[in-house]
Amino acid sequence: MKKILITGASGLLGINFALTAQSLGYEIAGVTLESDIGRTPFELSCMDLTLPGSIQKQIEDQKPQVIINCVALTNVDQCEKSPEAAERVNAALPGELAYETARRNIKLVQISTDAVFNGKCGGYVEEDPVSPTNVYAATKLAGEKAVMAEDSEALVCRVVFYGWSISGTRSLAEWFFNKLSTGEATRGFSDVIFSPLLATDLAAIILKLVEHDESGLFHVVNPQSISKYDFGQILARQFGFDHSLISPASIMDAGLIATRSPNLNLKPDKLLSTLGEDLPDQKTEMSRFHQQYVDGYPSLLKSFNMK
Repeated sequence: MKKILITGASGLLGINFALTAQSLGYEIAGVTLESDIGRTPFELSCMDLTLPGSIQKQIEDQKPQVIINCVALTNVDQCEKSPEAAERVNAALPGELAYETARRNIKLVQISTDAVFNGKCGGYVEEDPVSPTNVYAATKLAGEKAVMAEDSEALVCRVVFYGWSISGTRSLAEWFFNKLSTGEATRGFSDVIFSPLLATDLAAIILKLVEHDESGLFHVVNPQSISKYDFGQILARQFGFDHSLISPASIMDAGLIATRSPNLNLKPDKLLSTLGEDLPDQKTEMSRFHQQYVDGYPSLLKSFNMK
C-alpha cells in the first residue's frame, strides 16, 4: 500500500483528495496550515511548509511514496494585492518540494491551473503557448516550471474543479447551492467558459496517472466545457431549485481586481488517450455532486472543523 502525503489537506481539493485516496486503499497523511481542523480519518499535522526545514521534516516523518501538492494561494484578487506571498506559495514552494522529491525518488504531483492561458480562443492542449493574465496565473505557471526544472519525473496537472468543502464556501457549486437553497437571486457569468471536474473524480483520475507512473504535463479537466451561468443552471435543476433565480451576467461588469481569462476550454485528449477511457460529462458530474449531498458528505466534511 502506497503512502501519500497531501499538502494543503484541509482545502477543497486536498480534503477530497485525501478521502478519495483513502477509500481506494492508500495510506494518507496530510499537512495543513489550519490549526482548527481535526477529527479527520487520516493523520493530519499543522505546519507552514514555507518555513525552512519544514518540507524535509514532513518527508522524514511521513516517508511517503507520493506527494500531492495542493497548497496554493487561490484567491485571485488577493494575489494581485500580495504578489510576494503568491510567489512564495505558488512558485517557490513547489520548486522546493520538487528538489526534495527528486533526491528521494518520491513521486510528486503538482496541482496547477487552467488559468495559465489568456482565454482568447479556448481549445487549449498541453503544447499551446501560455499567457497568464494575472498574478495568480503567473505564479502558478512559475510553479509548473520550477517543478519540472527540479524533478523531471514529476506529474503536473492543470485542473479546474468543484465540490463540497469543510467550510461549505470554497467552490462555485457551493456558492450557487448556498444562494439557491435559501431562495436568494444570484448571477452567473455567461461569458466565462471552463471545464470543471468534481473534486473526488479529479482525485481518482490523477491517482490513475500516478499508478501508470506518468510524468510531465496533463490537462485533467472535463471534456465538456460550459459557461458559469449554464453550470449554475445545471446545478439548480439537479437540486430542484428555482433556476430563474440565476441571471446571466458579464464578468466585465463584476468589478474584479484581477483580469480573468474568458475562455478556458482545455482539451484532455492526452489524458483520455493515456487512460484509454471516457470521462463523465457535466450533467453526470453534477448528479454525483448531488448524490454526495444526499449521502451526507457535506456534513461529514463540516464535522472536521473544530470551531
